[in-house]
Order: sequence, then C-alpha cells, then structure tokens
Amino acid sequence: MNWPKIILFLLLLPLLGGFGYLFYHKGREVIEIKKRQEYLEAEVEAREKRLAYLIREAETLESDSDKLEGLAREKMGLSHKNEKIFIFEPTPLPAASSPPRSPDKKHPGERFGCSNPDYSRPHSAR
Repeated sequence: MNWPKIILFLLLLPLLGGFGYLFYHKGREVIEIKKRQEYLEAEVEAREKRLAYLIREAETLESDSDKLEGLAREKMGLSHKNEKIFIFEPTPLPAASSPPRSPDKKHPGERFGCSNPDYSRPHSAR
C-alpha cells in the first residue's frame, strides 16, 4: 500500500468538502440575488409606467379646465359660490326573501321528517 498517498488524500478530503460546501452556498446566494434583482427591475418598470401615467394625467388636468373642475367637485367636494350640493346616501336594499310556496308543495326537508324549511338534507348526509 502507498500510505503517503492515502494520508495526503485523507488530509485533502475535508478541504475539498469545505470548498464544495462554500461553492454550493455561494451559488445559492447568487441565484437568490438574481431573483431579487429581477423582482426589483419589474418593480422599477411598473413604477415608471405609473409615473408616466400620472404625468399624462397632470398634463391633461393642466390643459382641460372642465376635467379639473369635475375632479375638484368629485374628489374634494368643491363648488362654485351660490351653489347648493345635495348628497344622497344610498338606501339599503330590502333583504331577499324566498318566494311563497304553494300549499300543495312541501319543502324538500319534509321528505326526511324535518319541519325546518331551510334544512333540506337528511342528518346522515351532513
């Protein structure tokens, strides 16, 4: 047997394992950083689009006084002198009720001995 080569191999094995471990973790870090970079680039692009939209909207409001007035009325509740503003609160809709049953028809739950019309399944089907 060639003992010096075996000893050298055994001494280098942990060193090689350590390098492999470092490369593995650094590789994962690089992948995570690239994913984060892609996310941030998409975020920058979305914000640039939003900024372009807001700039166009501001330019439109500067040039169109009717649109600006409508926006001031709608969003800020502003009005001209001697104008009265009426605010109508929405009224709640009446609760939906079930349609009346004809006296000759029974509700489905009665087939199973249930007197509650809202219950239409047998106990074993729960």
